[in-house]
Amino acid sequence: MAIMECGKGIWDLILEFIKILSPLFSGVLVGCFSYLAHKYNRETTLKNTKIQNDKDLNVQKENQTFEERKRILEYKKDLVIHVVKELEPIYSNSLALIKSYYSICSSKAPFDKNTFDLLIKNRFFNIDEYEFEVEIQRGLSRASAYISLIADFDISEEMINLENAMNSSISVVEFDDTNWNEGHSKKVLKIMQDLQGAYTLLFIKIGSSLT
Repeated sequence: MAIMECGKGIWDLILEFIKILSPLFSGVLVGCFSYLAHKYNRETTLKNTKIQNDKDLNVQKENQTFEERKRILEYKKDLVIHVVKELEPIYSNSLALIKSYYSICSSKAPFDKNTFDLLIKNRFFNIDEYEFEVEIQRGLSRASAYISLIADFDISEEMINLENAMNSSISVVEFDDTNWNEGHSKKVLKIMQDLQGAYTLLFIKIGSSLT
């Protein structure tokens, strides 16, 4: 009986002790939960802020890249305008020369000085035999300078092909019929085709660089 009363007393003491400590435990638990919740919210906020900052930075970089590409494109377009301005007249003259020359040297008709002078010499070399070539070289030099600023290997390569074709269209012309034959006519025809092809390919490559 005494033992039961003693056990009851200890149990009552424990219950009283729990009652005393319950508010303390509750406070500790609430404090822990509050701390963990605050820590989680803080980490989440920092994480979301970092993600948003990264997004903003990427958008800023994309905008800068777009503006830079836009400036480069406008710069290239301006260069192309200059290239066209320099090449169009000398190409037209070179093509007209080689076409006219081919028409008479491949006709198999006897050489006629009056016809040759009318279609070739007086038309393209009316001032000086070398003046036409000088004008071609000046135009090619200026166009090549603009092409070099575009800084594209394929375009530069096509420009060289065009230069060679234009120079050939001048150098192939002979002012008498000493070497006029079928072989010469075929050579002139190939130069004419090379000239047209080189000019077309050059601007195809230039157009591709602007896309």
